[in-house]
Amino acid sequence: MKLLKLSKIIHDTNKSKGFHDNWNSEPEQIIIKLALIMSEASEALECVRDGDMDLRFDEQKGGKPEGFPSELADIIIRTIDLATLTGVDLKEAIKTKINYNQKRPYNNGKKVKIER
Repeated sequence: MKLLKLSKIIHDTNKSKGFHDNWNSEPEQIIIKLALIMSEASEALECVRDGDMDLRFDEQKGGKPEGFPSELADIIIRTIDLATLTGVDLKEAIKTKINYNQKRPYNNGKKVKIER
């Protein structure tokens, strides 16, 4: 599925479910949406910590998708919706960023030491 089509589906679904009822492009609204993206990343982190790495469905919650894959999907869904709300051409931004990253040095020129 193309990103533009996916963006429209996500945006239309979120709008129809009331997630844009009070939307305006004030910085506070953008900050709230970014915080929600961060909360989804935190949920993904908890899945990793708990070993909840597989997609599963909670039948007691109407078949709600759960687990690490579901949380990653939530991050992307919220990010695409915020890009749509703010008029960001996410496809172009991703292409631009990939092109830039391909030109960067190994580890961005930094020496990385991971202690365990």
